[in-house]
Amino acid sequence: MDPTEMAGWIGGVSGVVGALAGASASIWTTFLVQRKQAAQAKDERLEEQERTAVSDAMTELYQLRTIPNEWGSEDREEHRTYEAEADNRIQRIQLSLLLVRDPAARQRLETIAYVVSRWHRADTLRGQRRWIQSTAQFGLECLAVYARGEDEMPEPTDGAAMAFRMQIRHLQETRSPRMRERLAHLMAFVPDE
Repeated sequence: MDPTEMAGWIGGVSGVVGALAGASASIWTTFLVQRKQAAQAKDERLEEQERTAVSDAMTELYQLRTIPNEWGSEDREEHRTYEAEADNRIQRIQLSLLLVRDPAARQRLETIAYVVSRWHRADTLRGQRRWIQSTAQFGLECLAVYARGEDEMPEPTDGAAMAFRMQIRHLQETRSPRMRERLAHLMAFVPDE
């Protein structure tokens, strides 16, 4: 084989190898870019779902805050209607909170929702409208702080702290491991208990 022919073969082979390497690099880069775009799209979707869930929970808490004011009469049927409405709102709040991605914030908000959910069931909280309204307001403030992306959560108001204390006293008598765990979360709100 003469040197000119050899140079032609070498040039051709190196051209094919270069083209294959370029195509491989292009395919790999495209794959990485698409993967990154898919991850960004997923993250944006989750953020939007979370924003909607937080907004929905805030709306429900705001509405729930007004229910105790409507309990003026002694009519048991009217009370049952308000209890059913409160239960429905609380369930929607609890479902919305499942989409809060920060575990510490979610736990804090779920604990607040738990205390609010007990307001017409627990004898210790029944009739204590101010405490429950304060707890719902405290939940709203915590959700607003979280929605703004702030790190420092507010401290419970006096009324909310009293509702937490009453629920703590109620739960201290339980033997259920799940309720004992809930008790620990409640005690984080009022460490002096």
